Amino acid sequence: MFEAYCRGVILYGPYYWEHVFNYLKGSLEDKDHILFTKYEEIIEEQSLQVKRLPEFLQLSIRQGGRRDGSVEKILSLCSLCNLSNLETNKNGTTRIGVDTNVFFRKG
Repeated sequence: MFEAYCRGVILYGPYYWEHVFNYLKGSLEDKDHILFTKYEEIIEEQSLQVKRLPEFLQLSIRQGGRRDGSVEKILSLCSLCNLSNLETNKNGTTRIGVDTNVFFRKG
């Protein structure tokens, strides 16, 4: 595992931060085509970030004929509580065969 990490052939190998930095740099150079959002921004300003994504995509949250597309509804659907209770996260597997329930622990 260590050797694979050093060669950069597994997720989060030594080239991970270079990869992230290149997207950050690209987002600063081309704000119309690359949206870079930091975890801290999402946690601190959830409503603002939910509004920011469709704005970047030049879409309306209500586009598509749905009347229940409010920011609050989106935040509720994306909450850890809701996502951890989805059947696929209780019994599913990732594309490489890891049980998805390992990503959710009882606090």
